[in-house]
Amino acid sequence: MNEKSLRWGCRRGLRELDTLLLRYLDERYGEADEGEKKAFEALLEWPDDQLWEGIILRLPTEKQVPPLLLIALRQDHSFKPPEMYPSSPSKG
Repeated sequence: MNEKSLRWGCRRGLRELDTLLLRYLDERYGEADEGEKKAFEALLEWPDDQLWEGIILRLPTEKQVPPLLLIALRQDHSFKPPEMYPSSPSKG
């Protein structure tokens, strides 16, 4: 895939996924080996909900993210699974 197509593929319906995928593309993709590049390109074909579950929530999905790519995507990122039941703001 050319860079323009990759950038377009990184644009998702969730800002968190946009940020994560674009950061990987900008910081790591150019240095990745061919296997990792192909895995990333295949990942861009996934629906947003599967990307969210597999990368952010770290849940098993029907497709699996290759482990080395998963480590690279999560590396140096501050994304954490969202709290299922966030606490209510304290009144004080």
